[in-house]
This record gives sequence, structure tokens and C-alpha cells, in this order.
Amino acid sequence: MNRRDALKNGLLLLGGVFVISGCGEDQTVHYNNFKLKATEVVFLKVLAETIIPQTDTLGSEKLGLHEFVLKMLDDCHSPTEQAQFCDGLSRFRKWAQERLEKAFENTSLKERTHVLQSMGEVDIENVDLFYKITKKRVIQGYLKSKYVMTDLVPYQLVPDRYVGDVALSS
Repeated sequence: MNRRDALKNGLLLLGGVFVISGCGEDQTVHYNNFKLKATEVVFLKVLAETIIPQTDTLGSEKLGLHEFVLKMLDDCHSPTEQAQFCDGLSRFRKWAQERLEKAFENTSLKERTHVLQSMGEVDIENVDLFYKITKKRVIQGYLKSKYVMTDLVPYQLVPDRYVGDVALSS
């Protein structure tokens, strides 16, 4: 065996180790100040899509608003709020699964909307904070997205264009 074949085999083996190690169910996504399981990130993605679904306009999933929520949580919220958010996310996920009798991600938009409308009867610690932060940041991200600012609401300077040659009527 020559050096080139040995190097190629070693790299293939190393690549296989990375692929196999990434196949575990306990994958975590690390941010600067907190970490979430990959399944919780998927849950947040579906929840954001439930808040702003895709209709004739783009929805939350296409705009990646769940990533915006997590980035804002990482950068703009205190460590206490971050811990409460993560705890509230896992508690809300369990509550929704018990209520729907299946995973929140595997239900229809109508069922998910019905669950969100019944949020008033939830009295579980940190769930209210989690939902308030998520809803606030999803809406903020949507309204500040390039798609909304350029395609839906074309930006014009205030006080609008000046047209100097318009005849005044009496």
C-alpha cells in the first residue's frame, strides 16, 4: 500500500466517524450562552411556522425566523431568561404532546393553532415566558425581514416624493 492510498483510507475512516457520531438522537445545538437539543430546534421551527404560516406570502419557515428567535435570545436576553426559555420550551413541548396525544411537529396547522389558542389555560412554570419571547421575536423578525421590507411594504422616505409642478385647484 502506498502513502496516497493510506491517506485516502484514513480520511474516509475519519469522515465515517463524523457521520456516525452525527447520527445520534441526542444532538445538541450550541449557542454562546445556552444549548438546545436538535429536536427542540425543530419544535421551535414548527411553532414559529404556526405563528406565521405560509399563505400567499412567505411563512416563518422559509424566512428562518426560528433562527432569529434563538439568535436574539442568545444576544439580547439575560442568562436567567435564557434558562427559563429553555425550561419553558421543554415544558410546553411536553404539554402540547399530552394535549394532542402526538408530537406537535406531526400535527396539522389547524390542530397546532387550536393548541396555541388554548394557551390561556396553561399554568406551567416558564411556559408563559417562553411563548411571549417566541411570539415577540417571530413577529419582530418577520416585520424586519428583507422580504417584508422590500416585497410587501416598499420603503419610501417620509414625507414622500416632492412633486413641484402640480396645479393647485380652487
